[in-house]
Amino acid sequence: MDKNIAAILREDARTVTVRYTSGRTYGAKGEDANATYTYVTTLDLAPDDLVVVPCKSHFSVAEVVEVHDDLRIQPNEDVQYAWVVQKVDLTQFRQICEQNKALQEVVGKAYQQNLRRSFAQSVLANLSDEQKSAVTGLLGSA
Repeated sequence: MDKNIAAILREDARTVTVRYTSGRTYGAKGEDANATYTYVTTLDLAPDDLVVVPCKSHFSVAEVVEVHDDLRIQPNEDVQYAWVVQKVDLTQFRQICEQNKALQEVVGKAYQQNLRRSFAQSVLANLSDEQKSAVTGLLGSA
């Protein structure tokens, strides 16, 4: 029986070309880390999408390089093509990153102002009244 019979019989199946996102080399020793691989899917995917795919004895994240209009598998091929497990939804992750960036900017400015104010108070606290008056006068004229 054909190894890819389920994919061939499904009208909604198509193939995608992916590249593993990890810097590791997968597969045989010395294999090109930028090599591409073909998987079968029924998911709505586009180039640059991230997907989870089976890879040997584990799952890996891969980037979709190309989405084929149809199934690029010939009947009775020697290779049994694996299926994409799922698309990685980065929506929430990207929202959190944007929120964290905004928080860091706001808190960073407040923290910097706090440090300046604290340092100024610390310096002024160790000055005599005459020295405080001189500093205040010099700062007022700036």
